[in-house]
Amino acid sequence: MDLIVAVSRALASRPRLHLLQALQSRPGSTVNELAETVGLTPSITSYELKRLGNFHFVQAIPNGRFVHYQPAKTCHLSNIFLRETLELLHRTLGGLNSTPCEVWNSAAQKEQDEKLMKMFTTYTHLRRLLLLRQLAVKGARPAADLAAHINMSAAATSRHLVKLQRRGVVCAEGPPPHVWQLLTPAEPALRRNMLNIVLRALKAL
Repeated sequence: MDLIVAVSRALASRPRLHLLQALQSRPGSTVNELAETVGLTPSITSYELKRLGNFHFVQAIPNGRFVHYQPAKTCHLSNIFLRETLELLHRTLGGLNSTPCEVWNSAAQKEQDEKLMKMFTTYTHLRRLLLLRQLAVKGARPAADLAAHINMSAAATSRHLVKLQRRGVVCAEGPPPHVWQLLTPAEPALRRNMLNIVLRALKAL
């Protein structure tokens, strides 16, 4: 679960998403080229690339005095969660245009960024993953049962369930006390696919 949390936190970042998007259409770029593309300083760009590299999402290729970066090949990843997440990112970001830095601030780009970051923040807390795992393995449950099984206070359980509900991955059925269950989003496909990737990883634990 710690890996899911760490990866989700790494991807819930506008600069890192922009770098991944830029590399989709401009593989082999240097730090300075990527910095100019996405409107970051070279030092920040280098730091963010290292964060992505920690999870093997980008590949650094030394070439003389320069280091060139490209999207990692999914076939090189042995961890199923990392591989499936990277494949999903490749499909999503590969369909978007990599644009000059002034366009990163367009309304359409900001909307796409917000959707991606909201999706990834669904999985940035261990307690939310514990709740999702209980619902995936045991089925629909009242909040009190969920709290008891994962040793969480009623207040914390309610708080995290509401956050998951706002992100469209759980829903409450019936009159109080509600029975909570997983809700597989019909749309957008991106959010549904990411939820399925996370649930497969949780069930395998």
